[in-house]
Amino acid sequence: MKLGLTLASLVSLAIALVGGWNELHGVLTIGFLAFVSLLFTAHLDQIAEFTASGTGITAKTREVLSKAENTVTELQSLAKIFAGTTLSSVKRSGRFGGYEDDEEEQIKESVLEVLKDIGLKETEFNSVLVDWHRFTKFDYVMAILGGNTIPQGFEDQSIQTEWKQLRDFKKIPTSNDIKEFLSKWQLLDKARSEYLSDYEYYIVNLKHRRPEVWKERESWEPLKKP
Repeated sequence: MKLGLTLASLVSLAIALVGGWNELHGVLTIGFLAFVSLLFTAHLDQIAEFTASGTGITAKTREVLSKAENTVTELQSLAKIFAGTTLSSVKRSGRFGGYEDDEEEQIKESVLEVLKDIGLKETEFNSVLVDWHRFTKFDYVMAILGGNTIPQGFEDQSIQTEWKQLRDFKKIPTSNDIKEFLSKWQLLDKARSEYLSDYEYYIVNLKHRRPEVWKERESWEPLKKP
């Protein structure tokens, strides 16, 4: 019975991951819930078993409760790993025109709500959201630098080299790095100064300063020589 439930939970995990990669957030969320529920049920015997004496809970009960605590801890660890993978896959799929911003947020909130339900503290969420925040920071860099459009109107081709170096996911530049580049090439206008403030705010607070502006990032102007 336990083996069957454990296998079923792994199947649910696989289904959820496939749903995430194929942008089926309903399948992803339901699969995640099934994974957690089945895995918990598979170890229910450790939680439900107890004996009591006339004077109170016996040593056997303490042993079972200890096992139950370990099971819950292991389940929480697995849930954190899966949640991080799920949210990472959601962000990665966005590289190819996948989820809309509102859909991404809906999935994120659903996953975090499940983590709350199984006892994870909000202070542990950042470890789940590492890739989520990393990709968002990179998206800020890309948008501020004009997306995939190279700087226009410059005779000095060295600007392209510097521009490409800043678009490095392995070493995402800071807002100061981008500011220095924009200032050097006289590209730091009022709008882009505000974008940099948005980026810096996200780095510090891990949330958007102007969500409505962020949603319009694909329409931000490319870099052009004034």
